[in-house]
Amino acid sequence: MAGVSIEGSPDEATAFLLKGEPRVSLRGSASTVVEATTVNLSIIITADAPTSAMAAGLIDQKTTELLDKLKAAGIERGQMKVPKFTTITPRYGNSENVKGYSASSSLTAELSEQKQYLDLIAVTDRISGVSIADLQYDHSQLANIHKTILANACKRVLTRKEIYEQNLGVTLRPISFTEEDGTERPSSADGSRFGQIPVKASIRVLFEVIPNSPTPALPTSTTAPSQKPEQSKKAEDPQAK
Repeated sequence: MAGVSIEGSPDEATAFLLKGEPRVSLRGSASTVVEATTVNLSIIITADAPTSAMAAGLIDQKTTELLDKLKAAGIERGQMKVPKFTTITPRYGNSENVKGYSASSSLTAELSEQKQYLDLIAVTDRISGVSIADLQYDHSQLANIHKTILANACKRVLTRKEIYEQNLGVTLRPISFTEEDGTERPSSADGSRFGQIPVKASIRVLFEVIPNSPTPALPTSTTAPSQKPEQSKKAEDPQAK
Protein backbone atom coordinates (compact mmCIF):
# COMPACT_ATOMS: atom_id res chain seq x y z
CA MET A 1 0.00 0.00 0.00
CA ALA A 2 1.56 3.26 -1.14
CA GLY A 3 1.77 6.31 1.11
CA VAL A 4 2.54 9.98 0.63
CA SER A 5 4.54 12.10 3.06
CA ILE A 6 5.39 15.80 3.03
CA GLU A 7 8.69 16.89 4.49
CA GLY A 8 9.80 20.39 5.36
CA SER A 9 8.79 23.28 7.55
CA PRO A 10 5.10 24.11 8.19
CA ASP A 11 5.35 27.09 5.81
CA GLU A 12 6.83 24.89 3.08
CA ALA A 13 4.16 22.25 3.58
CA THR A 14 1.41 24.88 3.45
CA ALA A 15 2.83 26.36 0.25
CA PHE A 16 2.93 22.88 -1.31
CA LEU A 17 -0.65 22.08 -0.37
CA LEU A 18 -1.93 25.44 -1.59
CA LYS A 19 0.03 25.01 -4.86
CA GLY A 20 1.81 28.31 -4.40
CA GLU A 21 -1.34 30.38 -4.77
CA PRO A 22 -1.03 33.77 -3.03
CA ARG A 23 -2.57 33.79 0.43
CA VAL A 24 -2.60 36.22 3.34
CA SER A 25 -3.78 35.66 6.91
CA LEU A 26 -5.30 38.55 8.87
CA ARG A 27 -5.99 38.46 12.61
CA GLY A 28 -8.35 40.63 14.65
CA SER A 29 -8.92 40.64 18.41
CA ALA A 30 -10.95 42.52 21.03
CA SER A 31 -11.41 42.29 24.79
CA THR A 32 -13.29 43.69 27.77
CA VAL A 33 -14.00 42.90 31.44
CA VAL A 34 -17.45 41.66 32.49
CA GLU A 35 -18.59 42.39 36.03
CA ALA A 36 -20.63 39.86 37.97
CA THR A 37 -24.33 40.74 38.16
CA THR A 38 -24.79 38.98 41.50
CA VAL A 39 -22.90 36.61 43.77
CA ASN A 40 -24.60 33.63 45.39
CA LEU A 41 -23.11 31.97 48.46
CA SER A 42 -24.02 29.53 51.20
CA ILE A 43 -23.74 30.27 54.92
CA ILE A 44 -23.23 27.18 57.07
CA ILE A 45 -24.42 27.29 60.70
CA THR A 46 -23.41 24.49 63.08
CA ALA A 47 -24.04 23.77 66.78
CA ASP A 48 -23.48 20.96 69.28
CA ALA A 49 -25.66 20.21 72.32
CA PRO A 50 -26.48 17.34 74.69
CA THR A 51 -29.96 16.88 73.17
CA SER A 52 -31.35 17.21 69.67
CA ALA A 53 -33.85 19.86 70.79
CA MET A 54 -31.10 21.98 72.33
CA ALA A 55 -28.97 21.65 69.17
CA ALA A 56 -31.90 22.72 66.98
CA GLY A 57 -32.61 25.62 69.35
CA LEU A 58 -29.01 26.85 69.05
CA ILE A 59 -29.33 26.81 65.27
CA ASP A 60 -32.48 28.93 65.50
CA GLN A 61 -30.76 31.41 67.84
CA LYS A 62 -27.71 31.78 65.59
CA THR A 63 -29.92 32.13 62.51
CA THR A 64 -31.94 34.93 64.13
CA GLU A 65 -28.77 36.68 65.31
CA LEU A 66 -27.25 36.39 61.83
CA LEU A 67 -30.30 37.78 60.03
CA ASP A 68 -30.61 40.71 62.47
CA LYS A 69 -26.96 41.69 62.08
CA LEU A 70 -27.10 41.35 58.30
CA LYS A 71 -30.16 43.59 58.15
CA ALA A 72 -28.35 46.18 60.26
CA ALA A 73 -25.49 46.01 57.73
CA GLY A 74 -27.87 46.69 54.81
CA ILE A 75 -28.53 43.10 53.64
CA GLU A 76 -32.30 42.67 53.56
CA ARG A 77 -34.19 39.56 54.59
CA GLY A 78 -35.38 39.11 50.98
CA GLN A 79 -31.76 38.48 49.92
CA MET A 80 -31.54 35.48 52.25
CA LYS A 81 -33.12 32.06 51.83
CA VAL A 82 -33.59 30.17 55.10
CA PRO A 83 -34.25 26.41 54.99
CA LYS A 84 -37.32 24.98 56.69
CA PHE A 85 -35.46 22.08 58.29
CA THR A 86 -32.30 21.64 60.34
CA THR A 87 -30.08 18.60 59.91
CA ILE A 88 -29.46 16.82 63.22
CA THR A 89 -27.11 13.87 63.72
CA PRO A 90 -26.12 12.04 66.91
CA ARG A 91 -22.57 12.06 68.24
CA TYR A 92 -21.19 8.88 69.75
CA GLY A 93 -18.48 8.40 72.34
CA ASN A 94 -16.20 5.41 72.81
CA SER A 95 -19.25 3.20 73.27
CA GLU A 96 -22.48 2.93 71.34
CA ASN A 97 -24.14 5.42 73.66
CA VAL A 98 -25.06 8.82 72.25
CA LYS A 99 -23.02 11.59 73.88
CA GLY A 100 -24.73 14.49 72.15
CA TYR A 101 -26.10 15.89 68.93
CA SER A 102 -24.73 18.04 66.10
CA ALA A 103 -27.03 20.31 64.13
CA SER A 104 -26.39 22.19 60.89
CA SER A 105 -28.27 24.49 58.57
CA SER A 106 -27.36 26.10 55.25
CA LEU A 107 -28.65 29.55 54.29
CA THR A 108 -28.32 31.06 50.83
CA ALA A 109 -27.51 34.71 50.19
CA GLU A 110 -27.76 36.67 46.93
CA LEU A 111 -25.65 39.85 46.92
CA SER A 112 -25.37 42.55 44.27
CA GLU A 113 -22.50 44.67 45.65
CA GLN A 114 -19.02 43.90 46.92
CA LYS A 115 -19.68 46.02 50.03
CA GLN A 116 -22.48 43.62 50.99
CA TYR A 117 -20.09 40.72 50.55
CA LEU A 118 -17.51 42.33 52.82
CA ASP A 119 -20.19 43.19 55.40
CA LEU A 120 -21.43 39.60 55.37
CA ILE A 121 -17.89 38.33 56.01
CA ALA A 122 -17.54 40.71 58.96
CA VAL A 123 -20.87 39.55 60.46
CA THR A 124 -20.17 35.83 60.10
CA ASP A 125 -16.72 36.23 61.67
CA ARG A 126 -18.36 37.55 64.85
CA ILE A 127 -20.74 34.58 65.29
CA SER A 128 -19.38 31.23 66.48
CA GLY A 129 -20.18 28.26 64.28
CA VAL A 130 -21.03 30.35 61.19
CA SER A 131 -18.96 30.15 57.98
CA ILE A 132 -19.22 30.97 54.26
CA ALA A 133 -19.06 28.31 51.54
CA ASP A 134 -19.89 27.70 47.85
CA LEU A 135 -19.29 31.16 46.44
CA GLN A 136 -20.61 31.44 42.85
CA TYR A 137 -20.84 34.40 40.47
CA ASP A 138 -23.68 35.10 38.08
CA HIS A 139 -22.89 36.83 34.77
CA SER A 140 -26.26 37.22 33.09
CA GLN A 141 -24.93 39.38 30.22
CA LEU A 142 -21.88 37.26 29.40
CA ALA A 143 -23.32 35.64 26.25
CA ASN A 144 -24.40 38.97 24.69
CA ILE A 145 -21.10 40.65 25.57
CA HIS A 146 -19.12 37.82 23.99
CA LYS A 147 -21.07 38.27 20.74
CA THR A 148 -20.23 41.98 20.76
CA ILE A 149 -16.52 41.32 21.37
CA LEU A 150 -16.40 38.74 18.56
CA ALA A 151 -18.12 41.20 16.20
CA ASN A 152 -15.48 43.85 17.06
CA ALA A 153 -12.71 41.36 16.29
CA CYS A 154 -14.27 40.65 12.87
CA LYS A 155 -14.56 44.39 12.14
CA ARG A 156 -10.83 44.83 12.78
CA VAL A 157 -10.06 42.11 10.25
CA LEU A 158 -12.33 43.75 7.66
CA THR A 159 -10.75 47.17 8.30
CA ARG A 160 -7.28 45.81 7.54
CA LYS A 161 -8.69 44.00 4.50
CA GLU A 162 -10.07 47.28 3.09
CA ILE A 163 -6.76 49.08 3.66
CA TYR A 164 -4.83 46.44 1.73
CA GLU A 165 -7.34 46.39 -1.11
CA GLN A 166 -7.38 50.19 -1.48
CA ASN A 167 -3.60 50.63 -1.37
CA LEU A 168 -2.22 47.48 -3.00
CA GLY A 169 -4.58 47.06 -5.96
CA VAL A 170 -5.79 43.62 -4.95
CA THR A 171 -9.01 41.90 -3.89
CA LEU A 172 -8.97 39.63 -0.83
CA ARG A 173 -11.44 36.76 -0.93
CA PRO A 174 -12.00 34.89 2.38
CA ILE A 175 -11.26 31.16 2.27
CA SER A 176 -11.38 29.99 5.88
CA PHE A 177 -11.20 31.27 9.45
CA THR A 178 -10.42 30.09 12.98
CA GLU A 179 -11.76 31.54 16.23
CA GLU A 180 -10.03 31.68 19.61
CA ASP A 181 -12.01 32.17 22.82
CA GLY A 182 -10.02 33.69 25.68
CA THR A 183 -12.76 33.95 28.32
CA GLU A 184 -11.41 33.26 31.82
CA ARG A 185 -13.69 32.01 34.58
CA PRO A 186 -13.01 33.67 37.94
CA SER A 187 -11.99 31.71 41.00
CA SER A 188 -14.18 31.96 44.08
CA ALA A 189 -11.01 32.54 46.12
CA ASP A 190 -10.01 35.55 44.03
CA GLY A 191 -11.54 38.25 46.20
CA SER A 192 -9.73 41.15 44.54
CA ARG A 193 -11.57 40.67 41.23
CA PHE A 194 -14.94 39.82 42.83
CA GLY A 195 -16.39 38.00 39.86
CA GLN A 196 -14.73 39.96 37.05
CA ILE A 197 -14.27 37.96 33.86
CA PRO A 198 -11.79 39.09 31.18
CA VAL A 199 -13.57 38.33 27.90
CA LYS A 200 -11.37 38.03 24.82
CA ALA A 201 -12.14 37.07 21.26
CA SER A 202 -9.71 36.54 18.41
CA ILE A 203 -10.34 35.50 14.82
CA ARG A 204 -7.87 34.68 12.06
CA VAL A 205 -9.09 34.75 8.46
CA LEU A 206 -7.25 33.28 5.49
CA PHE A 207 -7.75 35.25 2.26
CA GLU A 208 -6.91 34.53 -1.34
CA VAL A 209 -5.06 37.45 -2.94
CA ILE A 210 -6.51 38.32 -6.35
CA PRO A 211 -4.71 41.05 -8.34
CA ASN A 212 -7.06 43.59 -9.83
CA SER A 213 -7.14 43.77 -13.67
CA PRO A 214 -5.68 47.07 -14.96
CA THR A 215 -8.28 49.45 -16.42
CA PRO A 216 -7.73 49.76 -20.20
CA ALA A 217 -6.80 53.28 -21.35
CA LEU A 218 -9.21 55.17 -23.58
CA PRO A 219 -7.98 55.51 -27.23
CA THR A 220 -6.55 58.95 -28.12
CA SER A 221 -6.43 60.49 -31.68
CA THR A 222 -3.04 61.69 -33.07
CA THR A 223 -4.48 63.19 -36.33
CA ALA A 224 -5.07 66.96 -36.42
CA PRO A 225 -8.57 68.02 -37.47
CA SER A 226 -8.86 68.71 -41.22
CA GLN A 227 -9.47 72.29 -42.47
CA LYS A 228 -12.35 73.28 -44.69
CA PRO A 229 -11.40 73.49 -48.43
CA GLU A 230 -12.04 77.24 -48.79
CA GLN A 231 -9.92 78.10 -45.74
CA SER A 232 -7.10 75.92 -47.07
CA LYS A 233 -7.14 77.63 -50.49
CA LYS A 234 -7.04 81.11 -49.04
CA ALA A 235 -4.11 80.17 -46.91
CA GLU A 236 -2.13 79.06 -50.02
CA ASP A 237 -3.00 82.14 -52.28
CA PRO A 238 -2.23 85.41 -50.53
CA GLN A 239 -3.56 87.38 -53.64
CA ALA A 240 -7.01 85.90 -53.32
CA LYS A 241 -9.38 88.28 -51.66
